[in-house]
Amino acid sequence: MANAFALDRIAPGYTDKFQRAFARYQANRELKKAYRATLNELQELSNRELSDLGMHRSNLRSIAYQAVYHAG
Repeated sequence: MANAFALDRIAPGYTDKFQRAFARYQANRELKKAYRATLNELQELSNRELSDLGMHRSNLRSIAYQAVYHAG
């Protein structure tokens, strides 16, 4: 902690920038993790199940991407 305090005194705002960047990194990792989980679940469906849902196997990546990154 002493190093963070000293760094904050030398370069004010530097630690805040680092914390924001690290928070964005963590949020992006969580989104990527959710994308992979969604894609894996969709890939486990059979062609018939996908057809029943109106999906095709070639569209799974885009469907998973939209579900995770454009949700809400």
